[in-house]
Amino acid sequence: MMRRDKKGLYMPHHRNLSALVLTLALAGFGLAGCGGGGAPVSAGSTAVSSPPTSASPAKAQHGENGAPIGWTYLNVGARTGGPSVIVKLLASGGTLDLIVSHPVTTSAGAEIFRPLLMRYNLASGDLSGPSTSPYAFPHTLATATPTSSVALYYPTFDKPPVFVRAGSQSEIAPFPSAVPTYYSGINPATNPGPLDNVVIGTTGQWVWVALKGPAAAPFSGLVWQFRHWNRILAVNLQTRQFFVYPIPPSSSLASVNPGWWEAPGFASAGQRVYIAVGSWLGVFPSVPTSRAPVVLTGPPAALTAARGRQMMAALSALYWQASDGLASYWNCSVMQDPSLTACPAPTSGSLNGSWVLDPTVFNHGDYPAAFLWAASFPLVPGSAMANTRAQMVATILRLVQSPLTTAQILYPTAAAARAGFHDTPPTPLPGFTIKGSYYWAVPAGS
Repeated sequence: MMRRDKKGLYMPHHRNLSALVLTLALAGFGLAGCGGGGAPVSAGSTAVSSPPTSASPAKAQHGENGAPIGWTYLNVGARTGGPSVIVKLLASGGTLDLIVSHPVTTSAGAEIFRPLLMRYNLASGDLSGPSTSPYAFPHTLATATPTSSVALYYPTFDKPPVFVRAGSQSEIAPFPSAVPTYYSGINPATNPGPLDNVVIGTTGQWVWVALKGPAAAPFSGLVWQFRHWNRILAVNLQTRQFFVYPIPPSSSLASVNPGWWEAPGFASAGQRVYIAVGSWLGVFPSVPTSRAPVVLTGPPAALTAARGRQMMAALSALYWQASDGLASYWNCSVMQDPSLTACPAPTSGSLNGSWVLDPTVFNHGDYPAAFLWAASFPLVPGSAMANTRAQMVATILRLVQSPLTTAQILYPTAAAARAGFHDTPPTPLPGFTIKGSYYWAVPAGS
């Protein structure tokens, strides 16, 4: 288990500790952008299709007058200096215009996202530096992709969606029942949601849909926002044939925010379809086949390794802030230590908070973005880092559900809380030992 070099008992209360931890996670994060594992790996050797087709080795495909079929990692974050994601594509000859969402902090301290333009040469693979974008951001997710006459329609509660071509009921096609759809706001999902299953474009009778997943959270106890764009569905409105293509995983904080909100970009030109998810650019044949695109170029191994270290640092910060804050809450606010020996805070009796004491966390599962990033970060199963991450996440989820998080609601006064817990700390905390009526910090290294 990761330990701190120094332990402070008192932690200032932050109602929006998510922003604080994001700042920590992004320190020195100039290479941030969406990416997957260290070495290039296949995104799946075959696509899920209907009717079933025999598997064949995945290879980069070259078509006449077309770019190679497959996924390429474009390190847009290295050019913009922040956790940027591609939100729109425009094809022009052998060039793709990438409209990138770039985070900017205003003078008032608010974070906003501004569009930047980058150009990608399909033949050479060259990516230009960012410039001011002449294209505005779409106003809503539904229009985040080229205007299409096809959309997902959700007719009634607990009913599967159907495709509907506006103005022509004869064009209605049922959504493939073999393809699961999810809703990020509910776990387990009861309805597919329009934020999580979006038509991004069409090529002839083929409709391209971006889908979120996975079905289950990476750790039991996570409620929402753990789903991300993980599949592309291509379905033919006439024949009902369909193919499902996996999207390479992401190791970037931008996959949680703003990538969670932004629909993948889509463009088509000639024999090719281009789909951008985060910093991944996928090239598909305009008439889909059963073969899933491979990863042609993945993110640099050094970038993924650096993100792993930054992820663990952010998770460690959340871990110790949760423990320190709960200890401070008990010692200072509940026990109101008169000598201040166990409560070295400037004032005693105030709510010396931890982010886990925020009611939106334990009531609604509204975890900080950095925690969701850490929980979903792609690590090698069984590795030392994966095992450490699992222990820390499990402990944090236990602390969120500890008696201390609900004590402030159950007991209206400090005296009531002391009586309810019989003047005894009700739960163990990492880095602390219980002696008498207080939590006492364990010296670092002991």
